Amino acid sequence: EAGAGVGKTEMVKQLVRDGKKIIMVMPFTSTIKAKVENDKDWYYSYGNRKPRLDVSAGLSMTVDKFSHINLMDVKKVHEIVGCR
Repeated sequence: EAGAGVGKTEMVKQLVRDGKKIIMVMPFTSTIKAKVENDKDWYYSYGNRKPRLDVSAGLSMTVDKFSHINLMDVKKVHEIVGCR
């Protein structure tokens, strides 16, 4: 397991910039806010914002949002699903 500050999220963000469609599941809304909320390549979902699987690149959501989506739909649209 890699510790904080070694570039795990930046590596995933680079994959999205390279054209991969990725869902990144994060445990805390504060982490999503800090890492991807202001990134134009990412759509984020937490709180009242519903997840959208038709986004063009990266999708970041909290664990509770991820638990409510149909995994077969995810498999059709996204190449990689990663949990941190």
